[in-house]
Amino acid sequence: MIDGVDDRSPTFNSFNYKNVDLRSDMKTMPTKKMRESVLTGIYGDMDNLTDPTVEMLENYVKNFLGKEYGLMVGSGTMANLIISLLDVGPKKEEYVLAGDISHSLTYEKPMLYVGGVNYIPLPTLTSGVFDFKNEVELEQILVDFHKNNKVNLPFEDFLSKIKLLLVENTHNYFGGKILPVEYPTQLRNICLNLGKKYPQFKVKMGLDGSRVLHAAIEQQVDPKVLCKEYDILHISCTKIVGGPLGNIICMNSYDDFLRVKYLRKGAGGGMRQAGISASMILTGFENLYEKLRYDHKNSRLLEEGLDKIKDVRAEKNRTNLVRIFLEGKLKGKEDLLVKLLEDKYKVLMYKFDLTKDVYIRAAFHYQVSTKQTEYTIFAWEQVINEINNSSNAKF
Repeated sequence: MIDGVDDRSPTFNSFNYKNVDLRSDMKTMPTKKMRESVLTGIYGDMDNLTDPTVEMLENYVKNFLGKEYGLMVGSGTMANLIISLLDVGPKKEEYVLAGDISHSLTYEKPMLYVGGVNYIPLPTLTSGVFDFKNEVELEQILVDFHKNNKVNLPFEDFLSKIKLLLVENTHNYFGGKILPVEYPTQLRNICLNLGKKYPQFKVKMGLDGSRVLHAAIEQQVDPKVLCKEYDILHISCTKIVGGPLGNIICMNSYDDFLRVKYLRKGAGGGMRQAGISASMILTGFENLYEKLRYDHKNSRLLEEGLDKIKDVRAEKNRTNLVRIFLEGKLKGKEDLLVKLLEDKYKVLMYKFDLTKDVYIRAAFHYQVSTKQTEYTIFAWEQVINEINNSSNAKF
């Protein structure tokens, strides 16, 4: 039995199969066992590195991911902000490379204003990888940016101002797409090769790895393999285990560790008694892979069920996110469908429309059971029948 997901023995009274929240995998709450762990924990001041439970969590995660240092921060947005500011001085016209549809450049826009970070958006394919295959194509992207934005520096000096390449795995907007295992090495080589032509071009590689463990499970590799090439990265402790708050930033450089700690303070992340959350997270890591496999199984169950409905295309997926596209007579009725699902069946989902591909997304987590997934398929069938019958009605 998995704590919190067994259909016969739900952890929460609100775990009703006719009340399904698929809007995000951040909608989780700590299980009973996680909450009980708080009573026996030992806590201190995280900001002064004197909270032993936070230290236990940081050590656990850094070792899990194969890095030398780890620091807990409040959220994924804070983690991306700190990583972006690690070597970038906004007033020095320094830059971070990031995907144009990455989470940091779309849903975390306030971070851009708070940090004053200068980003160079990289075109991204629906597979989640960047739209360049070699250093020649990357160089052209940077040449175009330099020209179109009228950067007040010679191109060679402009390249010296680019400090970080920020990657996302799995890719949020494109439905939990997994980057190939060898992709970080390919990116590293592309950057090194461009650096041979322009010695000024020296970038660190960072990873927004909120869901990187989902990728590790499906690719059947140790997380260390997926994280090896990155100089700095973070994972989420809310999405994957249901912790109240917290992401862990991991890195190999002691200088980076000190800088991250300094930036964490400036970003308002110097929390007291954060071990209360760390204690729950450590408990939540128990049977983690089993929980995530359960999420992936349910996401496939939904995809297979919805794909049988006429004019509904559920994208084949390997992780916990499912993108659902309406086609034919249903196209353009995404808002209506989402509203009917919520009002009539208490099934909650979001519509996404950042690009021309409008879709409805389901995000699975350990508080969504198989029974709830089956009920969600039923609710979709009923709502779509109602929409079609209404469209065919003669007045």
